[in-house]
Amino acid sequence: MSTCRIPHPSPALLATVLLAWALTAVFPNRVLAERLILAADAWCPFNCAPEADLPGFMIDIASAVFEESGHTVEYVVMPWKRAVDEARNGGVDGVVGALRDDAPGFIFPDNESGMARIGFYTLKDSDWTYSDRDSLGTRIFGTARGYSYGREIDAMIAEKVLKVDEVGGISPLVYNLCKLREGRIDAVVAERSALESETLRLNITDEIRYAGSPEEGEPVYIAFAPGKPRSGEYARMLSRGMDALRRSGRLEAILKRYGVRDWK
Repeated sequence: MSTCRIPHPSPALLATVLLAWALTAVFPNRVLAERLILAADAWCPFNCAPEADLPGFMIDIASAVFEESGHTVEYVVMPWKRAVDEARNGGVDGVVGALRDDAPGFIFPDNESGMARIGFYTLKDSDWTYSDRDSLGTRIFGTARGYSYGREIDAMIAEKVLKVDEVGGISPLVYNLCKLREGRIDAVVAERSALESETLRLNITDEIRYAGSPEEGEPVYIAFAPGKPRSGEYARMLSRGMDALRRSGRLEAILKRYGVRDWK
């Protein structure tokens, strides 16, 4: 097996967030009117690398909606827990790729901007498949620090029925796939599209198999910072914008670039 390379944040990331925080504190109305700063870890195709030609379909959706109203969207990558903390403390305006339980107290749009299909994944030569809680046994599952995986999986983790080995960083799924290939965990808990994207990028698609799930689809949102005065306005704007993009056909065009179909 080849050695896995784990991405790290760029040196400019912290400076970008600190500058945004400072400007927001000094010129709150002006900055919010001109620029929305959204943060997350990399979770392609929902949100990918900021400098990429395809930065993620949720980033494209946010840009299409907010730039229509004269706002600029800036997207920065950092560990998920830090992104949530930064938004809660006012350093950024929102987080990308949130399930409802990912960001308690945040302002969520009525309309989601994506749909997550979360399940268990193992190496190809494994014969294990999830059937019920008893089937989990003593297996160790790779998860990402601070993530919600849906009510059933979250409950199994909280009750310690599902034994996990958490990782952080800006690309936790890549790290977990590395650990799976090295035999350090038995399975990975992951979203289907994100896993397919990463295994394709790493050229390991043939090594990984789907092993079932207790979860149905989970809506995914851009969730806005609870302490920002215009978060409610931005949530409503994004929700209305999703309807407009869907009606006009622009949403379908955005999703097609990432090989994703509209979930509605």
